[in-house]
Amino acid sequence: MCTVSIKVNDNLLHKAWANMGYDVDMTEWMQQQMEAILIRVAMASEKATPASQAEEQSIPDIVLSLLGAGMPLTDDDLNGREAYYKHLNEKHQ
Repeated sequence: MCTVSIKVNDNLLHKAWANMGYDVDMTEWMQQQMEAILIRVAMASEKATPASQAEEQSIPDIVLSLLGAGMPLTDDDLNGREAYYKHLNEKHQ
């Protein structure tokens, strides 16, 4: 673990500590908050790399759950328009 010193406005620090009720170990709380911020920054930079973007561009779960749903389409109606129009006709009759 690395130790880092940061400068913080005393008034701001005391106001925050007072709002938490003085029963919180401020050093530990600040350490947890800084770690949380650094984790978010590190994860954001990992998501921005092209390699991780390619891995994340898989098919979403909701789309995978819809694959194969419904009645099978005919070979000549690949995009399902005829089946959709048939559905609309049946629905509105």
